[in-house]
Amino acid sequence: MISLEKYNILREIGKGGMGLVYLAIDLKLDRTVAIKELIIGSTVSGKDREDIISRFKREAQTAAKLSHPNIITIYDVGEEQQKHYIAMEYLPGKTLKDYFDEKFEFSLEEAIDILLQIASGLDHAHSKSIIHRDIKPENIKVLDNNVIKLMDFGIASIENKTSGLTQDGTLLGTIAYISPEQLYNSKNVDTRADIFSFGSLIYEMFTGRLPFDADTIGATIVKIMSENPKPPKQINPNIKSELEDIILRCLEKDPDKRYQKAKDV
Repeated sequence: MISLEKYNILREIGKGGMGLVYLAIDLKLDRTVAIKELIIGSTVSGKDREDIISRFKREAQTAAKLSHPNIITIYDVGEEQQKHYIAMEYLPGKTLKDYFDEKFEFSLEEAIDILLQIASGLDHAHSKSIIHRDIKPENIKVLDNNVIKLMDFGIASIENKTSGLTQDGTLLGTIAYISPEQLYNSKNVDTRADIFSFGSLIYEMFTGRLPFDADTIGATIVKIMSENPKPPKQINPNIKSELEDIILRCLEKDPDKRYQKAKDV
């Protein structure tokens, strides 16, 4: 377990592609925080390792510039005893994925409220030219007061490089929401890539299924790149036509045909 001078580490509370997350107390300000420790695979060394650390710091500093009620707050980024970490707002509650896994059914009003909050957070980040690149239910926290928080802003782009995700289930979970242009060239994307991922999330919320669902990573990629999703009303006849239109426009293969801004959604 990581040991830091400024923080009292209480316990491990999660794992992610980047490493481990701990519950901690900020000793100076006497507040509860979450500490994310960067874990770099033993096979990564030299310039690759330095690049990951440099990007980790840069992305955390970028995310710290975001100030919005629907985006997690970054407090600090640092290094101690060659351990690199980010201190951030501690968010109790479940992720949207937890609710999806439990087959929880939100009312229409609850679902729309959640989606409006996500869109608001995305729009703020995009206005600062920050792309999330990994919008998915795991990165959406639902607090007890029904406030939505988007997590891992500006950090998602380095996750795969740090851990070398090899577990099909983990990688498939990310691939299922990714935009076609990210699959073509992950460096050549703009904020509209997040709109596509947001569309996948909305589709799943109202149908209980992913728009591009397959058993393998390869088959999922083929569907994202070349197939249109089944119209949501064919799965859930109760979906309003206006909502179906919104979902399908978000999921257009061509970014120019999608909503151009999250606030438009």
